[in-house]
Amino acid sequence: MLTGKYPLDFRRGKDPLRILLEEEPIPIQERKPDIPAALARVVDRAVRKKAKERYQTAEEFKQALLEAL
Repeated sequence: MLTGKYPLDFRRGKDPLRILLEEEPIPIQERKPDIPAALARVVDRAVRKKAKERYQTAEEFKQALLEAL
């Protein structure tokens, strides 16, 4: 929502499911360089592939967002 684009590139001719399963999200500052670095770190962590690398609770995510802003 911050960039107007998906965190992955869904290229024509490539299976979207395969992209979802195999590719890493594109860092948000590559999509929109003017996003503040602190906010970019929060967003990038929130969309990581591995669940254990993402925020584990909504409260943890909320706190990270508040600190970034």
